[in-house]
Amino acid sequence: MLIGEIVQQTGVSRDTIRYYEKMGLLQAEGRPSPFNNYKAYPATTVTRLVLIQRAKDLGFTLAEIADVLDLWANEQLPAAEKKVRIAGKLSAIDEKIAQLQSMRANLLRSMDEVLTNCRD
Repeated sequence: MLIGEIVQQTGVSRDTIRYYEKMGLLQAEGRPSPFNNYKAYPATTVTRLVLIQRAKDLGFTLAEIADVLDLWANEQLPAAEKKVRIAGKLSAIDEKIAQLQSMRANLLRSMDEVLTNCRD
């Protein structure tokens, strides 16, 4: 499968596919022809890209995805381990939300102080 076919099927850009390849998330099978410089990718590349995009949408970093991608893609990651990793990500998101709410409250207080001082 050539990169153009993968782009059409997944909507993931060529640059992103190449970047994922450099990171080791994807692997090309080699050159299909000695007459051109095109890389061939296995048919499983589409499935891997879908998994990567889904994990990114769930808030996982590429490093986290790389850590478990092969196990997850091959259904070798036990459900309990998937649950632990997802729960960990939920916890990190909850912590980030709390930090953002605190920052918001601080900004509102600062804005109130500025408005109060402007009236004087």
